[in-house]
Amino acid sequence: MKLTKIANQLNEDISKYDNFLILPHVMADGDAVGCCIAMARYIKSRGKKALMVMEEKVPYIYSFMENSCDIEIYTPAKTYNYDICIAIDTGDIKRLGKRKILFENHISYNIDHHKTNDGYAVYNYVNEDVSSSGEIVYEIFQKMKASLDHDIAQALYVAIATDTGGFRYQNTNKKSFIISARLMDYELNIEKISEWVFERTNMNKLHLFENTIQNIRFHCNNRVAVSTLRTSEYMHLDVTDEDFEGLVNIVKNIEGVEIGIFLRERPDKKEVKGSLRSNTDNVDVSLIAKAHGGGGHARAAGLISSKSIDAVYTGIIRSLNEVYKCTE
Repeated sequence: MKLTKIANQLNEDISKYDNFLILPHVMADGDAVGCCIAMARYIKSRGKKALMVMEEKVPYIYSFMENSCDIEIYTPAKTYNYDICIAIDTGDIKRLGKRKILFENHISYNIDHHKTNDGYAVYNYVNEDVSSSGEIVYEIFQKMKASLDHDIAQALYVAIATDTGGFRYQNTNKKSFIISARLMDYELNIEKISEWVFERTNMNKLHLFENTIQNIRFHCNNRVAVSTLRTSEYMHLDVTDEDFEGLVNIVKNIEGVEIGIFLRERPDKKEVKGSLRSNTDNVDVSLIAKAHGGGGHARAAGLISSKSIDAVYTGIIRSLNEVYKCTE
């Protein structure tokens, strides 16, 4: 669907229906959390009920926004009363985890910017040529002539700022700055937001940094770097999923490395989570991730696998060996 068409359809459905569920992807990042908070708050401002349903609690670094709308952790045994289900920043319906059942037999929306999104909802708007889903939601609101407030603007700013890495990544574009400047008209405390989102850490995460660095291995003439964290290396630490965010950048930022990969075991889920980052236009890591059950963007992708960490590692390196025409 075109932007104007999805905006008109959503505007019509908000007027027509009363109960909405808003869903970010599992292990929600700043873009997903920010977009969903903004959407839920806006729908509520229209006099409707909007509930943001998450697989896990809001990550600590975004918790300063969680009072902006009604948020709940999904309970499979609960009966949810809703008319419309909206997934935002979720490139694949599997990324909804257990909540994908909520899409069944309901009007559904899929608003996203991942190139690997296959359009799994009744109404789909996917634009891979933007910095973030936050940029899309802002433009939808503009088409709807929506009235924003401080909390909506703050949530969208966080969405854009985090997915652009503080306006440092390649996906940062002119519109990222223009939209962010407009959002600042709502008296955002940029210093506070930046401190929460980009600067906070703890002792346990420092130990994760240490182990991540120690475990780095190089391939393809040092153009590929991979680090792994096994359960035994961090189970004694009081860490949550959010503490692992950003560790892939330690690997990616090594001088001369074109592809940085971080893999870790998730014992509670009996799975392996992988993050892939590219510093070059010559390798599209979303294709590598997709070949191993994931997806994402050309320079930033991820995967979740039920295979062992060794099997995932070997499979990814095999794929990259084919790309780089190297043998190991």
